[in-house]
Amino acid sequence: MLFRCTRMIGYAILFMLIFFYKTGFADFSLTPDISFIPVPDDSVQWDGEVDVTQGASDINVSPSSYDYGSMPIGSSSTKMFLVSNRGSETLVIYSATGTGSDPDQFEVVSSSMLTPPYSLSPGVTIGVRIRFSPTSVGQKSATVQINSNDPDENPLNVNLFGTGLGPDITLTPPSYNFGHVITGSSTSHIFVVSNVGNTDLSVTSVSLAGPDPGEFTIDSGGGSFTLSAGATRNITVSFRPSSLGPKGALLHIASNDPDNGSLDAALSGTGIMPDIAIAPTSKDYGHVTRGKSSSQTFVLSNTGNATLTASSTRLVGSNPDQFSIDSGGGSFTLAAGSSRNLVASFRPTALGEQSAVLRISSNDPDEDPLNIYLNGTGVEQDIAVSPDSVNYGDILVGSSSTQNVAIRNAGTATLFVNSVQLTGSHPDQFSLDDGSENFSLTPNQTHNVVISYRPTTEDSHAAILQITSNDPDENPFDVPLNGTGVSTAIAVSPHEKNFGFVQVDSCSTQTFEISNPGSAALEISKIEIIGEDLAHFNLDSVYTAFSMPPGASKKIKITFCPALAGEKSALLRIHNNVADRNPLDVNLSGQAIEPVVSVSPKRLHFNQVPIDSSARQDLSITNTGS
Repeated sequence: MLFRCTRMIGYAILFMLIFFYKTGFADFSLTPDISFIPVPDDSVQWDGEVDVTQGASDINVSPSSYDYGSMPIGSSSTKMFLVSNRGSETLVIYSATGTGSDPDQFEVVSSSMLTPPYSLSPGVTIGVRIRFSPTSVGQKSATVQINSNDPDENPLNVNLFGTGLGPDITLTPPSYNFGHVITGSSTSHIFVVSNVGNTDLSVTSVSLAGPDPGEFTIDSGGGSFTLSAGATRNITVSFRPSSLGPKGALLHIASNDPDNGSLDAALSGTGIMPDIAIAPTSKDYGHVTRGKSSSQTFVLSNTGNATLTASSTRLVGSNPDQFSIDSGGGSFTLAAGSSRNLVASFRPTALGEQSAVLRISSNDPDEDPLNIYLNGTGVEQDIAVSPDSVNYGDILVGSSSTQNVAIRNAGTATLFVNSVQLTGSHPDQFSLDDGSENFSLTPNQTHNVVISYRPTTEDSHAAILQITSNDPDENPFDVPLNGTGVSTAIAVSPHEKNFGFVQVDSCSTQTFEISNPGSAALEISKIEIIGEDLAHFNLDSVYTAFSMPPGASKKIKITFCPALAGEKSALLRIHNNVADRNPLDVNLSGQAIEPVVSVSPKRLHFNQVPIDSSARQDLSITNTGS
């Protein structure tokens, strides 16, 4: 009998091992770790049920339901359940399935792994331990559904209950994307921390972590704090991007939540920025003539990745009235990657350097306002001519006199000379020899014009050197030209001279008068005596160059002093400026004579003459020379 009972118990244990391994309550996280405990017949607690089916199996589980009560999260409690076959036939258990709300909060504790079906002989009872291990707060429940060959209890449901105690942190929202935010600005969001548990939640720290924690800030609600069951707390987080591109961080909350003590909320956002750019970045308009203008087209671009909003475009600085915004100013918006033309002009009304700032105010975070520096110089052409009139004086007919007229740009802008020409009463008496072509002069530059006076008649002549240019107030510029055509003449009296007979070693002097009967100055450059007998004629002085005005005269003396007898001749040569009488020669001549004395007799002989007495003879002296 004992052997039979023992064998029956062994079969029962074997069948239950197969049953619990196969089901293992695995559908509700009941692990295949089942302990089967044989139970004596007198320990089975019958529930008073009477099997009305004769010769059938009859399953019984005691207790048929169980409430584990309240337990802190992380702890556990194990309960023994007795499974019995109270029928008269073998009980075959085909499957056991975990269902209900929280099957993962319960597990079967066992150590055998067999394959169903499971069989229990009549009268056999085994024990199964099921452990409740709450991992979160609140009421938990599960149902073990046993399918067997029991004819009237199939399936058989065993209900399990329990309550997890502890704090339970939740964060709403669990993550947040701040979207596109302009760099340098910020946007905030409120996260709600809730304790949905049933004990106090202790938060020890609220911090930022992840790849870009510096791009986010905890504005309020951080630090350490305690929340009672059901309480909430707001945490305000801001996204303040300092550069472009996607950013990410974690809002890290450390607490005593047993299963979520380290809660991380993903933070994300993208730093965007309108980025204003202008080309060119500055403008020097250079020299612009007063009263005229010079324009520049500036290209405004948004090189960022957010819409650029310009609130104003204006001119400021030292001389904003000298510049103007012609188009493209005011307030406007530019989408990312787009551009806009802005035209600004320099219109000087004053001379000298002028400057202004083209200022654009916008939502560019690092270039607000954008300053474009403008400068230019108001200039004006100013012609200056030296001399401003030319008087050539008296110029011999047939000759010429040349003068330079210097044209200088005394202004601050380029002077363009369009023409240089001769006009007036007698332009034919003058000529432009050089520098009359069109030309331009930079400030303080000089250009020479060469003008000659070539009179063809004896008269006063006048003309105008007319210069046309872009000088705004001296155009044309007239230079008066004056001159008088004159002629030269020379006269000498006597126009020739014979000195007659002059004894050798004697001298004869003759006065000559040189006069200027013409209308121009007579220029005497040299007076000399030339010829074979020039040594016998002498000027009373050394005559160097001198001038004789019209009507003047000058006397000179020439002495004939022959040293040898005979006819003598020479030329008085006067070098002068009379074209057809240069040089002027005056013929000089004279006869040099020498006396010849003859004495007769050639010899006188007085013989003897007593003392104190005398003797006398006649001597004849005769001039037999020329």
